[in-house]
Amino acid sequence: ISRLVAYESEKGFWLLLFLLLIIQFGLGTLLAGNRGALMAPTYPDINGEFIPDSLFRGDSWLLTVNFLHRHIPLLIVLIAVVGWVMRPTPLKTILMGMLPIQFTLGVLTVLFSKGGIPVGMGVLHQLVGWLMMGTVFAGLTGVFSSGDVES
Repeated sequence: ISRLVAYESEKGFWLLLFLLLIIQFGLGTLLAGNRGALMAPTYPDINGEFIPDSLFRGDSWLLTVNFLHRHIPLLIVLIAVVGWVMRPTPLKTILMGMLPIQFTLGVLTVLFSKGGIPVGMGVLHQLVGWLMMGTVFAGLTGVFSSGDVES
């Protein structure tokens, strides 16, 4: 029974990360398509405010997308770290290596977006995002599992 519980918690871990990454990809797509980094090229604040007043007034949906795209990664990192500490696996270790790279690329893309989008940095940010998605998908589907709960 303990193997079944371990299996189910591993699948839940990967599924939760997968769903959060799907949301994050959607938000990132909206930002990239609307050049959203130009409206708030500061971090960790958004133009001097950690929680912008206009976020709750609804007068800028793109600002809300910006806010969510900056804060959902904090949840992703928290879940990934807890999952790795509770049960480290090679796939989780790979993911742990990608997280600081992805986070740094995202922050640098924002900070260097004063006056124009740094396209190369943005493309790298998207590439690492896809590598993370592939890693999480491999964990979710058990691609590298040998029948037990090793992914």
